[in-house]
Amino acid sequence: LRRSPVFTLAAVLSLALGIGANTAIFSLLDQVVLRSLPVADPERLVALHGDYSGPGEHSSSWTTNSESVFPYPLYRDLRDRVPAFAGILARATAPVRVTWQGSTQAAQAELTTGNYFTTLGVPAILGRTIAPQDDGAPGAHPVAVLSHSFWSSHLGANPAIVNQTVAINGQPFVVIGVSSANFNGLVQGDSPDVFVPIAMQRAITPTEDVLEDRTHSWLNFFARIKPGESLAKAQAATDVVFHAILEADLRQGAAPHDPKDREALLKNRLALLPAARGITELREKWEKPLTVLMIMVALVLLIACANVAGLLVARGTGRQREIAIRLALGAKRGLLVKQLLLEGLLLAIAGAAAGLLVEHWSTVGLLRILPRDAAGGWVSGSLDLRVLGYTLALSVVCALLFALIPALQATKPNVAATLKNQASNVLSGGSSARLRRVLVTVQVALSVLLVVGAGLFSASAANLVNASRGFRAERLWMFSVDATLIRTG
Repeated sequence: LRRSPVFTLAAVLSLALGIGANTAIFSLLDQVVLRSLPVADPERLVALHGDYSGPGEHSSSWTTNSESVFPYPLYRDLRDRVPAFAGILARATAPVRVTWQGSTQAAQAELTTGNYFTTLGVPAILGRTIAPQDDGAPGAHPVAVLSHSFWSSHLGANPAIVNQTVAINGQPFVVIGVSSANFNGLVQGDSPDVFVPIAMQRAITPTEDVLEDRTHSWLNFFARIKPGESLAKAQAATDVVFHAILEADLRQGAAPHDPKDREALLKNRLALLPAARGITELREKWEKPLTVLMIMVALVLLIACANVAGLLVARGTGRQREIAIRLALGAKRGLLVKQLLLEGLLLAIAGAAAGLLVEHWSTVGLLRILPRDAAGGWVSGSLDLRVLGYTLALSVVCALLFALIPALQATKPNVAATLKNQASNVLSGGSSARLRRVLVTVQVALSVLLVVGAGLFSASAANLVNASRGFRAERLWMFSVDATLIRTG
């Protein structure tokens, strides 16, 4: 390979493009679609979905996501009465203002039940997390846990912040800890900056008083199924408890006059859906585009493999005399195939190493063209062991794809003709030339398909960017003001 620098450089660059593009899109696909939440045993985590209206007039929810929402009293009923759950938690988000040392920052608060962190198995890297005793009497425990990203980006990663007081919406809160660095909450694309107990709801949303309101739905429910319990058994236990709760609500509130309406209401159920990946709003937005991109970069990789295979076939043609001499001296064909495969593997590993640079540049470039808050901190351009493992596996597959057939082809020459310096006559036609023509045809066909697809995508993107909005968008900003978040004493 050192003696053929042009060949080596061409092969490595081709593979770097194909492997780098595939690794970049896989990294995004893994973070958005495939990766589970960084919590303890995520496969036993479920989200509760369904419709619930408490007794009386039902009020609208103020949650920001599209999942099922429920009132806080229903959480307490389920927490105390469903034996199949090792724990059930509730959460909601709200915009807040956080003030520390005279500086005020807009932030996103997550109101959580006291068992939120213990049920999920998420530790604190500083201090401690919110505990059940912090979620007692309303307004009695003004404590907060900062997210790692907010602590790092807005507070300078200052470890002295623990046990210090910050103002949230003008009310003092004691910072008791900083959450794990890789935990961004339970809703993809929506990363909370600060966690506070649900008992402090009036401080976070001063215009609302909903802790005891069975008609106000605003919380997402998650539960952890006990070890040894199946999802079916947990669902059956939840159905029994929820049916009893609905009957009690009908007795307390205004029951429907029509028996059919009453029967339909009692048929409502809470479905337990797997929630290993949390609430997947980001996945719903990005899964199809990323899948299309994955197909396109797979075509790029196939083109790269066909290109390198063609180079190896041509190079094998030039080495026919060398291989023929080795075979004449008694070398085993299998050993020669292994050597040529090893050379292909070295090319693939070198291409993968260069491809990691392509991956980093591609991922950073893709994230930069997105709106600043599109991923909410859930997607980054950093490498991890999963992506590195994917790149290594891809390199091995590529080596087999582009090196095996040329290796088999190169190690079956006409030994006698080759040793008589007639290799050019022997190899001017035959299977070697046919293989090169097939590889060139495959490259051209895939390249045309890819270029046409990329052109259509580019035209669509240009149309979206240049579409008339009906007004002049230059130097135009949008902002909002919520006076309820500010307290003046």
